[in-house]
Amino acid sequence: MDREVSNSKRPANGHYSLDKYRSEVKGEPFVLDVSTDETLTIPRPTGDVIFAIEDAMSSKETIEALAGDQAPRLLEIVGGEDAAVMKALSEDMQKHFQLGDS
Repeated sequence: MDREVSNSKRPANGHYSLDKYRSEVKGEPFVLDVSTDETLTIPRPTGDVIFAIEDAMSSKETIEALAGDQAPRLLEIVGGEDAAVMKALSEDMQKHFQLGDS
């Protein structure tokens, strides 16, 4: 989709706009139905979350950074599941938030 004004093309005045970057953000929170009675909603990551993920040394630290206040419950849920469940969930979250090469 072409836009008349975008930070992807150098602005006429030579200045880039943080407000323009903000206005181009797309996407919704990651919503996980745990059961018929429970849903976890994980908000879109901030820059600080991305920095924490990049610094993370483990899958657990990555989930803690990405899931924020939902992390304790999410770790409780996936901790007892087959490792493939955690891997698939992590990949889906990365795809949903358009992170990495996923």
